Amino acid sequence: IGSFFILISLFLKNETFFAGKYLIFYGMLPLVIIGMGSKLIIPLTQIQNPQVRGAWMQRAESIPLSHTLVVIVTFSIAFTIEIIGLFHPELIFIPVICRAARFSVLVFWFVRYFHILEYKNYPGKLSKVLYFSMWMFLVGLLGQAFGLKNSPHYAHIYFVSGVTLFMISIMTRVVLSHGGKDLGIERTSNIFIIIAVLLIVAASTRATAFFLPGRTFSHLAYASLLYILSFLLWTFRIGKHLYEKPDK
Repeated sequence: IGSFFILISLFLKNETFFAGKYLIFYGMLPLVIIGMGSKLIIPLTQIQNPQVRGAWMQRAESIPLSHTLVVIVTFSIAFTIEIIGLFHPELIFIPVICRAARFSVLVFWFVRYFHILEYKNYPGKLSKVLYFSMWMFLVGLLGQAFGLKNSPHYAHIYFVSGVTLFMISIMTRVVLSHGGKDLGIERTSNIFIIIAVLLIVAASTRATAFFLPGRTFSHLAYASLLYILSFLLWTFRIGKHLYEKPDK
């Protein structure tokens, strides 16, 4: 639907482009992440306590239909109202209410099914990256919801350090697991912490660049360079295994 809105915006030349962008960036991405992440997060964290692991798995496999419907209905209604509000820019409270509603259900889901209040159950270095990615995910969406005219800037925290760190966590597990590599690196390697720090700094730099009108361009450049550097580090440390023969 988002792609359709973007397509027709080429002909109508109006706010339908933003409608499509919102649906893809703030609808599709969060729903894909909570959809696949509710179970995927369990092996990624490498929980050592079998009781905790079992409890997490049981909760992930028995998500009530009511919880799923609350997310679907909230997102559907909120996006419908927000898209209508695009054609009435004088109603500045509409996007705030709609985004706050979506943010609220995501907070509920992250607390209950991603266990973001259970830091001690994220023991390894990569699992901590995953943990911080979820918090940056929510911080960015919080800024996007209540930032008003600065919302597009704060949303970069969600993209640069939230979604990206989550993707890096999954990419790492896929490369190491399917390449037959030792997963112990996920628990011990400091490269994941370094990458996380670079991306969080990049996100913060981009989100606050508009506070310095005279240096906005340079701060955008710094943020971009840090983002690129983080992926180069990942490529040379983890991504290189894509081109190696599996160990087993």
